[in-house]
Amino acid sequence: MFFAASAGVHYLDMTLQLAGAATVTQSDGTVQSASYQSKRSGLPVPLPVAGLRAGWAIAPNWYLDAAAAADVGITQGEGL
Repeated sequence: MFFAASAGVHYLDMTLQLAGAATVTQSDGTVQSASYQSKRSGLPVPLPVAGLRAGWAIAPNWYLDAAAAADVGITQGEGL
């Protein structure tokens, strides 16, 4: 049986851009078109990663191997 642990950094470069188009019909029947495009912005984010690994020998030529990793994310509220 063996156990191992790991740690590292996952680099994520997120980009956000919003765009939209609409057609609005006024109460008098006139039709107006509108469109919107937001600024495009990027956010480079280094995220920590932690991992565990284990192995079990179940026969001379057979073994089970298990691994797990976890990324720690960032959550932001309103006003992105």
